[in-house]
Amino acid sequence: MVQFMSASEKHLLKEVEFKLHEKVVNDIEKGIRDQGVWGKALADAYGDAQKAKGIYIKLMVQRLKDQSTAEAEAIEYEKEIARERSEQKRRRFGVVLLCLIALYIYFNI
Repeated sequence: MVQFMSASEKHLLKEVEFKLHEKVVNDIEKGIRDQGVWGKALADAYGDAQKAKGIYIKLMVQRLKDQSTAEAEAIEYEKEIARERSEQKRRRFGVVLLCLIALYIYFNI
């Protein structure tokens, strides 16, 4: 399915991406680094630490984006489960109500 975005939605997504880059750069400056991702970046850069830093930033930003997407999907899934449970309760209540009405009619006739 193709999903079209307005100019403001595209702008907002870019701003979020810039903030993710900022977070990763700030973490690097604080000495916070994911060793596994750094190892991949270093390998991809053939041992060149300067190139690895750029690759690391890209990998970490993508990781944060993927994590955010996964969390949003999990939240949506939980909402869907809650809606289904609510619908099941509503149906059960309806069945119980119909049974009570049928019993009332049967015994009051």
